[in-house]
Amino acid sequence: MRAGVRPEDIDFVLLTHLHVDHVGWNTRLQNGIWVPTFPNARYVFSRAEYDFFSNPAHDSVRNKTSFMTRIDSVDPIISAGLADQIDVDGSDVLEGISFHPTPGHTPHHAFIVLKSGMERALFTGDVMHHPIQVCIPEWSAVFDADPQIAIISRKWALNYAAEHTAAVFTSHFPMTSAGKVMTYDHGRGWSFL
Repeated sequence: MRAGVRPEDIDFVLLTHLHVDHVGWNTRLQNGIWVPTFPNARYVFSRAEYDFFSNPAHDSVRNKTSFMTRIDSVDPIISAGLADQIDVDGSDVLEGISFHPTPGHTPHHAFIVLKSGMERALFTGDVMHHPIQVCIPEWSAVFDADPQIAIISRKWALNYAAEHTAAVFTSHFPMTSAGKVMTYDHGRGWSFL
């Protein structure tokens, strides 16, 4: 609102995965009912991720919060007809916007690429939680469902970022959370923007 943008002005909400800290603001409670926060937006997210957190076989202690969050923060979006559930395969879902598979943090986590000409901006979701993981991608966060798969995804994401000299927007890094992956003789590092 301070930027002069109203919830009704938002066209798209892009979701890397369905954890509470990434989807909790999809909806708001209105007269005791969860309704879309952005009533005119299309909410774009992985079909496989939604299916995973809808399947009772995966309703475990680890996943309990995601199952609860799905009910109040994702299901109302689907009921309102605002969900675009996609296959995450690297193809454009909107002009210049693609979702790439980066499993590990969740089974169907996605990494979003925004491409304009030769420039790229990357939205990593929870591929990384701390800048140290740029230098030591083998370190996983306790929040990663499958740490070994997360390492593979993190290395892929870091290679992609470095190869394309992309601006990288993280979710949990301190300060601006935006930066670039720098390549040095001794390895990789992070430079905040």
